[in-house]
Amino acid sequence: KDHAFDYVRAPHSMIKTQQVIEATNDYLHKSGLVDKKDVVVCTGVGNHQMMAAQFIRWTKPRQMITSGSLGVMGVGLPFAVGAQVANPDALTILIDGDGSFNMTNMDL
Repeated sequence: KDHAFDYVRAPHSMIKTQQVIEATNDYLHKSGLVDKKDVVVCTGVGNHQMMAAQFIRWTKPRQMITSGSLGVMGVGLPFAVGAQVANPDALTILIDGDGSFNMTNMDL
């Protein structure tokens, strides 16, 4: 708490990526979903990848599937599909950017 991650809020009604990820984290914890089931968060590459690592409160090991910042665009959706197939009872969340998602969105 001494060095919590923070960011400058967007003016007016604009929304930043950090706000969306932070709101997702808040919902997961306030709703009790993280206590009721396994939650797996998958990401593509980019700023959202780093922000997910910072603004999601990780409570168990092996909750994040990501490329490790190797710049592998388009891996988020395959990661999420694989995580859901491997853990059908888990809640799988994909946090992806427009570039990465556009590389694999036709696979949906």
